[in-house]
Parts: sequence; structure tokens; C-alpha cells
Amino acid sequence: TYNYEDNSVEVFDQWELMQDGNTVRIPLYTPDTVTKRGNGWQIANMLLTADGDTQVKITKLDISDAKVKKAWGSNIHKVELITESGRQGSCKMRFTRLTK
Repeated sequence: TYNYEDNSVEVFDQWELMQDGNTVRIPLYTPDTVTKRGNGWQIANMLLTADGDTQVKITKLDISDAKVKKAWGSNIHKVELITESGRQGSCKMRFTRLTK
């Protein structure tokens, strides 16, 4: 959902699974450096925030494949949103443009 007031985009994912006790991981990838900023994570000129029950894990992946390196550069950062849920769960993330 696009919010015209603050120029942000909110992504809401909801699931229903076959059993309880699940760990759901939502991976995002970026060639930009990811740094902690307040209650979120800065990716280029965007701030990523997630709902309170979601953990965020950042992993730097070194790239050796020539084709991937040409398209993405030498490093890719994996931003993984992790949430524990029962049979049903959800995750809400918001991307807000940072102003200088």
C-alpha cells in the first residue's frame, strides 16, 4: 500500500500453515549497504521498519559469480525478516524515503 502523506510503501504478508511452531523468513536482497538507524534499517535513501514481533538479520554475501557480480556488484546484502508464528501469522514492513 502506498501512503501519499509520507511517501512510504507498506507490505503486509499473512499466512496460514498446516501446523504450529513455525519460523517464517522473508528474504530481501540489495547491493546497497544496510545500517541500523533508530528503530529500522537504512538501505540507500530508504528506511525499512518491521512490526514489533519481527526480527531483522543482515548478512553480507560476497559474490564470485561473474554474471551476478556484473549485475549486482561485489557484495549483496541479505535482509531477512524473521517471525515466529503458530499456524497463522503475519509480517508488516514499511519502506519510507529518507529526506536529507
